[in-house]
Amino acid sequence: MKKILLFMALSLILILTSIGCSKPKVDDGSIELTVMHFMTEAAIGIDPKATVIHKLFDKYEKENTNVKLNMTAMGHDDYQIKIQSLAAADDLPDVFIIKGPWTKTFVDNELVSDLTADLENYEFKDTYYDKIFGSITMDGKIYGTPIEGNAYTCYVYYNKRMWKEAGYDEFPKTWDEIFEANQYFKSKKIPAIGLGNRDKWPYNSCIISTLGDRFTGSEWTQSLIKNEGAKFTDEDFIKVLEMTKKFGEENLFNADYNSINNNQTQSLFLTEKYAATIEGYWFMGPINRDITNEITKHMATNIGLASLPSPSGNNLKGNPMASSGGAGWFFAINSKLEGKKREKAIELIFELGGKNLSDGIAEFGEPGPNKSEIDISKFNPIRQNYLTLTDEYETIPVYDVWLQPALIQIMNNNFQEILNGTKTPEDAAIDMQKSYDEAYNN
Repeated sequence: MKKILLFMALSLILILTSIGCSKPKVDDGSIELTVMHFMTEAAIGIDPKATVIHKLFDKYEKENTNVKLNMTAMGHDDYQIKIQSLAAADDLPDVFIIKGPWTKTFVDNELVSDLTADLENYEFKDTYYDKIFGSITMDGKIYGTPIEGNAYTCYVYYNKRMWKEAGYDEFPKTWDEIFEANQYFKSKKIPAIGLGNRDKWPYNSCIISTLGDRFTGSEWTQSLIKNEGAKFTDEDFIKVLEMTKKFGEENLFNADYNSINNNQTQSLFLTEKYAATIEGYWFMGPINRDITNEITKHMATNIGLASLPSPSGNNLKGNPMASSGGAGWFFAINSKLEGKKREKAIELIFELGGKNLSDGIAEFGEPGPNKSEIDISKFNPIRQNYLTLTDEYETIPVYDVWLQPALIQIMNNNFQEILNGTKTPEDAAIDMQKSYDEAYNN
């Protein structure tokens, strides 16, 4: 009997041992990071930032063979909707792009990791431009690495031939001259300025933030951002809204500006359907791509760049050579990351939002978040014009980078209603101020 029990015990031990050996627990140190962004493969070769960031992804994986990047990319506007819905569900990826105005919400809900100490340990921390972390900073703590430098959102791209035929050797410097020229363009059935505002942000980002500063000056904008007394109902900002109303009354833009997006506007400008358009730095990518095509290659010497016109008379308070700009988008990491996984995610976002990014896009003639040398002589005349104008600009805040998202939505709706003639500037100012008070004073 004892032999039988001993045999059974030994058999059980062998079975348990064989089970353990058949599925050994081996820690090979491999790490998977989920990454979400809006740098689609379709933008490679067009957008310098997307082109370089994809190269940096490849470089990172080659140098970190134990790290697998599980990436999801989608279009810019779709991305904004998706990432905010994931944030609401507390289901964010490990690494993702965050917009400056979202910082408070993401921090208050403990969704993003504080990178302040990590930045101190970054080899190239002293090469970042001043104030580059402004909109991603809260209570003195930094929550993202910038993927933009002096990323100006307001350049006037104009067709030199068309404006010369209208009587202007260069783009007008005042709005009174623009309205005068608009009469000529209306007679030719050509919109003086193309606008694609279907998604509502272009008028805010590309026009109103800079136009506003021309009337109010930067101190007013800073007061608004810091909640130090500036109001949308102030007289100077009402003048901004009155100018918006005049744009609509004068039919300055294409009639379908509310039903097309800015990408369509870019194409229409390049095929000479508009005399000008007001866009950000990102338009330089499509220009450099499209001017090599048969249909648009003559535009290589026909596109001029200019600063946004100023109000006439004594209304000017802001710098006429200022543009809305600065870093609005940043790579961030999920606050849930710990240990080796967090360490690898930190390495990745400083690769994507640091000196290597800046040096990479400098080769395309694009300023980055870190100081990098750009030899403008090797670029075409349009890019040289762009870089020269960029160097001359003073940076002023983009409203929809610094103000709260709920307020921005109300602002964008009101701008559209004023342009359409369905709301007065005074009523719009009251509506915006009410939303501001709800966002900042409750």
